[in-house]
Amino acid sequence: MIIGICAFTSKGWELADQIITAFPEHIFEKREKENALTQWAKHCFHLRSPMIFIGACGIAVRSIAPFVADKLEDPPVLVIDDKGQHVIPLLSGHMGGANELALQLSRRMQHATNRYPLQPVLTTATDVGAIFSVDVFARRNGFVIVNREGIQKVSSALLQRETLTLGISPSITYDKEDIPSFFTLEEDPLKGVDLWITDQQSSSVTATLTLLAKELVLGIGCKKETACEDIRKIIEHQSIDLTHVSAVASIDLKEKEYGLVAFCQKRHLPFHTYSAGDLQEVNGEFKTSEFVARVTGVGNICERAAAKEAGNGYQLILPKTAKDGITLAVAKRKVVIKSWETSSIS
Repeated sequence: MIIGICAFTSKGWELADQIITAFPEHIFEKREKENALTQWAKHCFHLRSPMIFIGACGIAVRSIAPFVADKLEDPPVLVIDDKGQHVIPLLSGHMGGANELALQLSRRMQHATNRYPLQPVLTTATDVGAIFSVDVFARRNGFVIVNREGIQKVSSALLQRETLTLGISPSITYDKEDIPSFFTLEEDPLKGVDLWITDQQSSSVTATLTLLAKELVLGIGCKKETACEDIRKIIEHQSIDLTHVSAVASIDLKEKEYGLVAFCQKRHLPFHTYSAGDLQEVNGEFKTSEFVARVTGVGNICERAAAKEAGNGYQLILPKTAKDGITLAVAKRKVVIKSWETSSIS
């Protein structure tokens, strides 16, 4: 991730540096003193970067207020006091992952140093009450929320400890034994259900809330310092609808490739990387480049990365295509519900 971080005291900047050191896998962008706070916040919102304010909550609230627009689109915002006692997810706790990032900060910093306890202060009702969060479930399992007004209705019912009806398309793989007890699985969802989980673009099922599977996975390779805009162009040239994309994958050498990370982050696409050894183990027939093999240790990055991310039963629907130092492949994943766990605390 690209994470924005700012502080207002010497103690705060010392803590900021400790956080940066503890998370070497991420790209941190410090707010420079000459950069106005609102301009820095605007940049982070444009990039959808997680923002860490080390200072007062009021400062953070005033800084982000002009840019807050949509709970499903806004970036996560966290506040930490400059003594490192507490970390507070202020915005986008569920869909943006602010709650999870708060937990990661707490655990990582407690492991790295005993100076900063960073106790998470979570205020979302589902986390506080250990209640199933349907938006977190959707994000973690690669579904898009079709009718967003249904989130509040389903969440309210769950908070009241009601039992809800559930329908799942037969083409989706899941374990019936894993379904939480507060859902009753309907064998005939055409009668109508509270939650409908599907991989079909059109359906006659009436539901309070519908989750649609994002079946595509992008595999991307690129040269150093590739611009975010160039990645966007090659994807648009292939007429790929990003609303159907569940994740982007590449080799671990590209873990901090700014343009690639920025492209994914601006579009809320999870970005996962794999080692050359992991990619080499993927089964399938792939186009091979001897030059790429010498440089990276694997002869094809984009196809293998897409296949690896898509998992067992994948279909390579767009073989390797290349333009301006960028390689792109698209795989279709077999939709699997991997977990019903949604608590940030667990």
